[in-house]
Amino acid sequence: MDRTLPRSGWVRVWRRTAVIIGLSSLLSLVVSEALMLVLSRGIDLAGSIASLALPIILGGPAMFYMQLRSAQLAEA
Repeated sequence: MDRTLPRSGWVRVWRRTAVIIGLSSLLSLVVSEALMLVLSRGIDLAGSIASLALPIILGGPAMFYMQLRSAQLAEA
C-alpha cells in the first residue's frame, strides 16, 4: 500500500488537525474556568496554561495520526 499523499492531502491533514486542536484547547479552557468558578475563585495563570497545553500535548499527535489515516483512506 502506498502511504504517500499529494500536497493537497497533507494540507488537509494539517488544517484539520490544527482546527481540532484549537477547538479542543478552547473548550478545555472554558470548561476549566467554569468548573473553577463553581468550585473556587476561578483559575489562575498556571491552570490556564495547563488547560491549553494538555490538549495540544496529549491530543495533537493522536489527532494528526487520525487525520493522516483518514486522508490515506480517502486517497485509496
